[in-house]
Amino acid sequence: MTDLKARMQSDLNKMYDHLIEQGGKALRPNGVSCAYRGAGGTKCAVGCLIPDEMYDEAMEDSGAYPVVRKWGLFDIPEGSWGFDKYVQFLSCAQLHMHDGIDLRDWGSAVLEGYEYIADTFNLKVERGNG
Repeated sequence: MTDLKARMQSDLNKMYDHLIEQGGKALRPNGVSCAYRGAGGTKCAVGCLIPDEMYDEAMEDSGAYPVVRKWGLFDIPEGSWGFDKYVQFLSCAQLHMHDGIDLRDWGSAVLEGYEYIADTFNLKVERGNG
């Protein structure tokens, strides 16, 4: 397993564990928009990967690409194949494991997103029913 693939696997598992434990979305104070850091200390899928000391409220208006590029959070050289692949991974995880999922059955929706990401990026299903 390449270093990037190992990192993606580790991050995928971390996102899944975090979201299952949290039990719901991280929302901005308006209660509608998703947030990297939300009310009550919640964190979205990507937000749980951002160390507290590196978090900047300005990230809230940015997608995964600017967060990785501008804040240099993930130590992957910009312009490399790994950088582009990792940003795709984070964007996909954000949509399929947090922003775009149904709140009515949180656990099943997070698991479905987790399995989709694992399949899309050729990672292993190491959590849930997989």
